[in-house]
Amino acid sequence: MFVDIETDVHNKELIKTAPLSFYNKLFYSKKVQLHGLRNKNNTYLALSEYNRANNASKTTFLIACFFGLVLLAGGIWAAIKKTDQSPSDN
Repeated sequence: MFVDIETDVHNKELIKTAPLSFYNKLFYSKKVQLHGLRNKNNTYLALSEYNRANNASKTTFLIACFFGLVLLAGGIWAAIKKTDQSPSDN
């Protein structure tokens, strides 16, 4: 059996040749995520499927952030426009 994991995880957490970053120290987990599982004849979990799903979630996150910024900018613009309007004295 062959197990595919991230190179960074391998170097930092398994063989400990690279130092842990602040983030790694803060969120250290004793579990290692597998990104691929295969043997000579079969692939049970393909690394390409993980990469495709990971890239899709990043794209979705960026799109959501963009729309969030658009809504935030619209809200700020509306608030500024509302405070700039003075009541009419009739």
